[in-house]
Amino acid sequence: MGRNKNRPRVLDYVSEWELDEIRHELTAGEEPEFVAFRHGVPRELVTRALAYKEPKQRSKFRRWDPESTKFVCDNYQIHGKDWEGWAKLDRSWKAIQARACLMGFGKSQEDALWKQWEIDFLRENYPDHNKDWEGWQQLDRSWYAIANKAHSMKITMRGRGRPRKVV
Repeated sequence: MGRNKNRPRVLDYVSEWELDEIRHELTAGEEPEFVAFRHGVPRELVTRALAYKEPKQRSKFRRWDPESTKFVCDNYQIHGKDWEGWAKLDRSWKAIQARACLMGFGKSQEDALWKQWEIDFLRENYPDHNKDWEGWQQLDRSWYAIANKAHSMKITMRGRGRPRKVV
């Protein structure tokens, strides 16, 4: 439930420093009417509860400006995660990926579907090779995606799992 944007707040009338002063005065036991009058704030905004409210932590969320959006547009498909130029945006890689995906630069639905040759490649190689095998680069998919697909196809790695008990 969001705050009504048209409703006035104490910070519309005073600074953060002065709000701390108001909180201190209310905590000391002064009447809200006198505190409101002294600081020039409407009476209905100054209540005893204001003394006990913790100041809100600033959100880490920042809106994307047009220059940053254009930067992502121009560079996302060219450069990978480790490109040093992303530091210019001062944003996390997840934020950059989310923005690119929102603009339509993520993998398309067509790319997300597994092609028949990829499935055949997975059937042939998954049982014999682990995560570190360089051949997985041919698929151009993350290890997580490869392991999930193999699991859904019920393909297991040889020599993995608990040894069977011999009775």
